[in-house]
Amino acid sequence: MKYFAFLILLISNFAFGQDSTSMEQDTTSIIKMDMADVLPEFPGGDVAMMQFIQTHVTYPAIARENNIQGRVFVEFIVDTTGNLSNFKIVRSVSPELDDEVLRVVKKFPRFKPAMQNGRKVRVRYTVPVTFRMS
Repeated sequence: MKYFAFLILLISNFAFGQDSTSMEQDTTSIIKMDMADVLPEFPGGDVAMMQFIQTHVTYPAIARENNIQGRVFVEFIVDTTGNLSNFKIVRSVSPELDDEVLRVVKKFPRFKPAMQNGRKVRVRYTVPVTFRMS
């Protein structure tokens, strides 16, 4: 029997520009931007990402015992090849929930890269994951 429910709200995904000076890739394919024309995409889209998260996330026992609930926002960089890096929690609920979200998001497969003016670009991507007791 499941003791919890997960809600993944992907409607608030963001892609923001990232300075390309720290990249070791060809800088001609990386631009600084405010918003990508085409956002990066999880293989199979948002529904597939929600299913991946629901399948892999385990509600931490200590959080469940203490009735800790809330929405964790995790941010990462999707580079021009679709690889993910620079994972960080930008809105925390508790260390246990934060750690669980990071653990799962670090397992994400390669994304389809973002595009700006017909070129692949590096962007910052945010995913909110909601933990709710049922």
